[in-house]
Amino acid sequence: MILCSGVGLTLFTGTAAADEWVGGIPLTTVQTGTVTGDLWFDAIPAPDWGEQVVTKTFTLPEAAVAEPGRIAWARLYISAYCGHMQSDYEFSITNSWDGDNDGVYEQVWPETEHGAFQYMIDPNTYETLGNNNSEFAGHGTQEPYLMLNDHENRVTSDYFMWYDVKDLITDQTINVNVNTTGSYDGRIKVITLVVAYNDPSSTTQTTYWVNEGHDVCSYYTEDNFGETAVGSTSFGTTGLSEVTSATLTVDYMASNNGCYGFPTADNNFEYTGGTPPVEGTFTNLQLDRDPDAQGAYSGIDSWDVISSVTGGSDTTLGYARYFSGTGTAAFYKIPLAFLVVKSPGETSSQPPVANFSADITSGNAPLEVQFTDASTGTVSSYAWDFNNDGTIDSEEKNPSYTYETVGTYTVNLTVTNEDGSDSELKTDYITVTQAGQVATNDLSISGIVNVVPASAVFARETNTVKVLNVQNTGTDTLTNISIAVYASDVSSGTFPINTTTIASLAGDAKTTVTLIDPTIRDLEGGTVTYTAVVDPDNLIAETDETNNNKSSVAKNVRYNGYKGKGIYWEGGSNITTRHTFDLQGDLLYSTQPDSAYKSVGAWGSGRTETWTASDLPVPSGSTIEEVFLYFAYNWDQTAGGYPWLNLSFNGNIIENGNLSTGNGNLYRDWSNFGAYADYEYGLCVYNVTDRFSSAGNSLVTNPYDGDNNLYGKVALYPSTLVVVYRNANETRKQIFINEECDELGLSAPNYGTTPEEATAYAPFTGMSIDVEKVTNAMLYSFAGSAGPDEGNLLFNGNIVATNAWQGSSNSGSPLVFDATNYINATGNEAGIQSTTSGGMDALQQILVVEYEESAPAAPVADFTATPKSGDAPLAVNFTDTSTGTISSYAWDFNDDGTIDSEEKNPSYTYETAGNYSVNLTVGGSEGSDSEVKTEYIVVKNGTSVTPALSLSASPLNVTEGEETDVTYTVTGDDSPVEGALVNLSGCATGSGTTDENGTVVIAVNASCEGTITATASKEGYTGAELTQQAVSESESPVTPALSLSASPLNVTEGEETDVTYTVTGDDSPVEGALVNLSGCATGSGTTDANGTAVIAVNASCEGTITATASKEGYTGAELTQQAIEASSSEPGSSSTVSLEVDIIPAISLTVSPNYLDFGEVTPGTPSESLPLSLQNKGGASIKVTAEVDDQENGPFITGLLLDQSIWSSYCRIIAAESSETSEAQLDLPLNYSSTGQFQGCLIFWAEAA
Repeated sequence: MILCSGVGLTLFTGTAAADEWVGGIPLTTVQTGTVTGDLWFDAIPAPDWGEQVVTKTFTLPEAAVAEPGRIAWARLYISAYCGHMQSDYEFSITNSWDGDNDGVYEQVWPETEHGAFQYMIDPNTYETLGNNNSEFAGHGTQEPYLMLNDHENRVTSDYFMWYDVKDLITDQTINVNVNTTGSYDGRIKVITLVVAYNDPSSTTQTTYWVNEGHDVCSYYTEDNFGETAVGSTSFGTTGLSEVTSATLTVDYMASNNGCYGFPTADNNFEYTGGTPPVEGTFTNLQLDRDPDAQGAYSGIDSWDVISSVTGGSDTTLGYARYFSGTGTAAFYKIPLAFLVVKSPGETSSQPPVANFSADITSGNAPLEVQFTDASTGTVSSYAWDFNNDGTIDSEEKNPSYTYETVGTYTVNLTVTNEDGSDSELKTDYITVTQAGQVATNDLSISGIVNVVPASAVFARETNTVKVLNVQNTGTDTLTNISIAVYASDVSSGTFPINTTTIASLAGDAKTTVTLIDPTIRDLEGGTVTYTAVVDPDNLIAETDETNNNKSSVAKNVRYNGYKGKGIYWEGGSNITTRHTFDLQGDLLYSTQPDSAYKSVGAWGSGRTETWTASDLPVPSGSTIEEVFLYFAYNWDQTAGGYPWLNLSFNGNIIENGNLSTGNGNLYRDWSNFGAYADYEYGLCVYNVTDRFSSAGNSLVTNPYDGDNNLYGKVALYPSTLVVVYRNANETRKQIFINEECDELGLSAPNYGTTPEEATAYAPFTGMSIDVEKVTNAMLYSFAGSAGPDEGNLLFNGNIVATNAWQGSSNSGSPLVFDATNYINATGNEAGIQSTTSGGMDALQQILVVEYEESAPAAPVADFTATPKSGDAPLAVNFTDTSTGTISSYAWDFNDDGTIDSEEKNPSYTYETAGNYSVNLTVGGSEGSDSEVKTEYIVVKNGTSVTPALSLSASPLNVTEGEETDVTYTVTGDDSPVEGALVNLSGCATGSGTTDENGTVVIAVNASCEGTITATASKEGYTGAELTQQAVSESESPVTPALSLSASPLNVTEGEETDVTYTVTGDDSPVEGALVNLSGCATGSGTTDANGTAVIAVNASCEGTITATASKEGYTGAELTQQAIEASSSEPGSSSTVSLEVDIIPAISLTVSPNYLDFGEVTPGTPSESLPLSLQNKGGASIKVTAEVDDQENGPFITGLLLDQSIWSSYCRIIAAESSETSEAQLDLPLNYSSTGQFQGCLIFWAEAA
């Protein structure tokens, strides 16, 4: 039995990376061997991937450490993210190893080196760029990866490193700690341990391959070259026999799995530029892409490949990105692949493996070629076929052969021994040409025609077009070569948009040409195809005049979201002024620290942000004017384009649902093209003045409905609170607050932006500034992900600060700039200019202008009070509204000459009825002033008012002949009333007494179809009445209800008063209704054609008058009036004035019909849609939402749709005196189990819009 054999290998730097634009390190075998145990590895993503400090515990197989010396090879792999694809941001990582599970890290590897990464292609010149690794032996200056040392490299935004740990493992449990604290970003992606070990008790042998690299497959090659990035890595499986199992595993660094082929990388991928941009598959065996485990930044996938590993040849794994992916899913990276093949422990001899080489592979006829055998294994015979025509041309080991005829030849060598044979076929291996061939000239475009950047044609600007690889395939130098470019939307592509001339092009040379399309397309939409033509007028003689054209794929016309949207987006806005203040006082702000930033999916358990009193120190004696909460987010991928959140400020829900229909002012921006076209950035602003506390504040953010998988697809910036306060002891300030969200990014090749274009502007408007009196002007320029050393600040057209923001990728804090020397009276404007491709998010901009302190002003007294009238004892709160410089207050609450208080805003209780004058005297350095308000406070003797009951029922209506448990609720002054008697009459009878919760359940069985009258009564209360309906199973007739009003409402005891009673039904006058009075007054009358009846009311006592209206065919109405005590003429007594007003409702909503019957509904099959008409009869616009009253898990609360969405998301804005139509539909899920007949209630709520 073979105990152990293994080969350690190093990276082969000459192999091409999969991604010719970005670069990368292709995977090659770094370790292969045979062991009697297994190749064990743990690459499962940890739950805390994405943090800066992660500890991962590995548990090895017991057999691997049963005795010393069993481990044949072991390596630890680690990777972390640096925050940007190319920039050299601060990065350090410390990796600690505990190999004996004693809790002590006996091996620590600090890695502090970092550097910038360069793509392989310069996006400006399309020339080879790459990375300079020449300080390392065997490496050059234009390599597709950056080396930091002999065990660490960088490709795009990830550092990848490894450590050989074979001799560091002494226990079955291994602990590894990775710490990137201090890095610009430092999110940890991979901690993988790989161990090959022997097991003497095993009866199988394991042959394994560890293929290592750091390869990339991105959409950049598609956009820029029109090609697909496909990578491959091979395993030396030739010669294997008696294979009993074969498992292939990949350890990838991406948030979305890639595509794979095996045992070859053959494919039929074709770039189309459509959706998805690439069509095709791996054509040998396309492996599934369902991962074994998927984390936020990495994953693993494995396959049983025994059918593909036969030992007859080497095998190859092909890999590519998932072509339907966008955003982060459009990038794929792979550092590791493992192949583990098992076979019986005893091995047998193997057939040979054919291979050969030649000393020359091209030349003029006759061409003599010397072939050399390079086969492995025992070879007993050779068979050479030098032109692959099936005839054996030689049986020598190392023959020579002369090719007499011009052509291209395929060579086949077959080697044989007693265990079998093997053939090596090299296609088109030998090329034989004719001596003295005549040089020819031909012009063609061997590359592609594309825009820069490659993702789109941009509206509202010119566009750059590149023609790659204009080629002279002849031997002569050609001069004055004309190039013309046509656009499909300009003269139907028949007239060139631009031309240029190549001065000269040598034979067998090629060059890239860049032109500008000057066409301005005002609006996005549609596509443009560019066609380039070399030598369009055929002025140069060529052997082939038909290959001078090349067209681009159709490119969408898009707005460029990385530019200032006020200029480059139709309907876009600058960062405009939303609030202005001119006051004595100031502005305070506090932004949460960078640690409050939460990446996508990382806040499923909620985020709490806290502000202490010291964060927002409002001075004593100040008055809060406004408080604004600025809630910013980025990378939103929530379905529908807006986040769904639950926001609670100081325990008050300020948002619970979709931000687009919520309570905040919402601003958004997105790039609109490329892989991250629809990743939205946003700012939502809430006025939280009424909820703000000077003692401290908190904001709690949770995914809507607690569903992080569905609603956690958004990253959260730290939030900001802004407080504007008034204080007479402070200087005058003018405050401008501008709000918007504008995503900015600078990169000509990637984003198509210049610094001037990647600028957002904030004009400050609404107030004129008295520049001569200004002492200070401070600008607070808030931006997300700005810094360090990022962005230029402009003010009034001048760049006033460069590389100015000092935040991080996680920050939302402001740049604070002194603009005093730049301020104008009007027309002030700030500019936020991006300086890096990493980009920044311009948010709220605040300008605070401070004036010189004015001379003390003489005090002028004034005040207000609440309430100013009421029954004794009456508590009144007084508020000082005096102006000027004030240092003292003297209040005389009854104008008797005695000072009752020296507070600024005192309270006072009047115990006795009467009319009271109030005097306030204020004093200061500039004198004093008094304000007397005569008979300002009116205090009356208290009168006893009998409290009234209120009665409600759930459900309100019942079905004739079916017993229904109805819950009746009785309240008084909004509190439950215990012991109230509820009595039923009409189509149902019954009674019950309410419990301590004010409820009683009565089994109602209606004996007829019609009205049920429920009454509630209790001693000491005015009774209540409720009308219910008993309906048949098939219909629901509704008796119209009367409405009763009176003018005047109340009367004076002993004085006859003509009262006009008005009776309406469905907002129309009702003629012939009987109005009847009882209680402290009696009388009756019948309404005329206008629905009115005038009754002379003479109250015989002080108390309640009950007016009722009735008419056959209507539900009656009841109105409670008051008869009050007549005024006394005695000194000190009060008199009463009746008040009357006809209030036109601001909010008045009617809905018709008032009954919907969905008929028979089968779960899984929607009902027919039924129309609803909503009419706003009020004088203001209203916002209408919906509520469903239904039993638990009832059909209506489960499946009622309004306008094809679930009822809970319904929201409509209806203008004053107008109507809207909605559709109702019942759509129950297939698994809905309840059957039978159900009734519920749909309630529409209206509030001011």
